[in-house]
Amino acid sequence: MLALVKLPVAGLMSTGRVEDVADEVSACEVAWKRLGSKMPSPFLMMGVMSLACVPEIRITNRGYVNCVTFQMEDLLAE
Repeated sequence: MLALVKLPVAGLMSTGRVEDVADEVSACEVAWKRLGSKMPSPFLMMGVMSLACVPEIRITNRGYVNCVTFQMEDLLAE
């Protein structure tokens, strides 16, 4: 494992000290860059992308959800 941010509260929040969480996020950003990411804030992007409540389409543990129609979307476009 290259890095980890522990978010035990619903997978969204930490019970740790803010300084410790900030260090974990920084370590994740370093790991993302080592893997070739060019995103300015990959940790935040991955956190937001997984929230099914943010429009319009999001990835969840069940697949892609269209947050406008509340329907599952195919993974592959035709």
